Amino acid sequence: MKFNAGRWASAFLKAAADDWEAGYKALLAFSQALSNSKVWISGDKNAEEAAAILGKAVKLANGTETRGILAAKASLALLVRRGFFKKLSLFAAAILNAAYEQDNILLARLEAASEPEPDFLDKLKRLLIAQNNCRDVSFELRIIPELIAGYRITINGERYDFSLKGMAARFESALQKGI
Repeated sequence: MKFNAGRWASAFLKAAADDWEAGYKALLAFSQALSNSKVWISGDKNAEEAAAILGKAVKLANGTETRGILAAKASLALLVRRGFFKKLSLFAAAILNAAYEQDNILLARLEAASEPEPDFLDKLKRLLIAQNNCRDVSFELRIIPELIAGYRITINGERYDFSLKGMAARFESALQKGI
């Protein structure tokens, strides 16, 4: 059976309704906590254990099992039961993308050499809203000093590299082609 992150995300959003963010955050935390696990988790017994662990973690954090948390527990149990546990981070990313698309919000993954100035982000946001005909833009920001200066931005799967490291690589490639 092939894993379809989009279908899983759509089902999760339908189950979680307006509380999708709480469920998404729970899944993300669970995914990060177990991302280094070398153990392959699958089957009915592991599914029940994974859902119970997530439920205990939620109760320790705030004590409330909201609709989103219940959707997260059910999704996690089903992922494990079907042998798709290793797809959890892919599933979480698909949830975020689908939720933003549903709300007409553009998700832009921004990688910068250093913390960008607030007015740069405001200008970039206005430009992206105008170009993509969306209601809002949400930036997922990562600082990557290896870029030296500038930034890379990924929108709808397309990556645009405006970093000094990227410019140097393109320059080197052009020189090699010319030689």
